[in-house]
Amino acid sequence: MSDTEGLTPAEAQELFGAPVEAVVPDPQELEVALVLRTIRSLLAETAEADGVGVNELARRLDVAPSAVSRMLRSEGDMRVSTAVLCALALDRTWEFRLRDNRPAISENQREVGLNIVDPGDSSTASVAVSGTIAPSYNLGCNIGSLFRVPMAA
Repeated sequence: MSDTEGLTPAEAQELFGAPVEAVVPDPQELEVALVLRTIRSLLAETAEADGVGVNELARRLDVAPSAVSRMLRSEGDMRVSTAVLCALALDRTWEFRLRDNRPAISENQREVGLNIVDPGDSSTASVAVSGTIAPSYNLGCNIGSLFRVPMAA
């Protein structure tokens, strides 16, 4: 067996004394665990870079040091409010964004939706445009006109 191949089913059975089944992680649970690990790592790294230890962070949050220690090393869920309060205690704020993971309609097209509102117009006129465009173009917009602009590759 090489380091890159893993165990064969027969080798696993011989090693463990019984048949072994592969464990397939739930993709949603894995995504949540990765995000939580990232949040905890960012908080711990920021505290360390700022010279803020567990005791000082606990004092700033008005909680017991053991609670901060558990929160930073736990594998369990964390409330968003806890992450926000920890960031504020470190004089930081979070920036979030959602990435669109949906596949393109086809290799050559992607769905586009656009709603434009003129904030300077008291009647709040709006224009809605939706459809598909080739991926080599970006939809640009001025109030009253639409144009296509080549996207950078």
